[in-house]
Amino acid sequence: MKPLSVLRKALVFGSFTLGIVSTLYGFLFNHQMAMALGQVALLAFLVLSVLLILPYWKSEPGVNPEMS
Repeated sequence: MKPLSVLRKALVFGSFTLGIVSTLYGFLFNHQMAMALGQVALLAFLVLSVLLILPYWKSEPGVNPEMS
């Protein structure tokens, strides 16, 4: 697997973290807006994972999958 850029890692990790924290906050304190934000952030995590990480998963270390 080719190494990922820092921006790609930060986007995916940030959306995952925001989703988990918002969902837990909304669940624990019965806050509907936080629950909705958490669900949207977790959905964004799934979409960003597919768009930003999966093309690099099976690529060769010297090959950029965006160029092929």
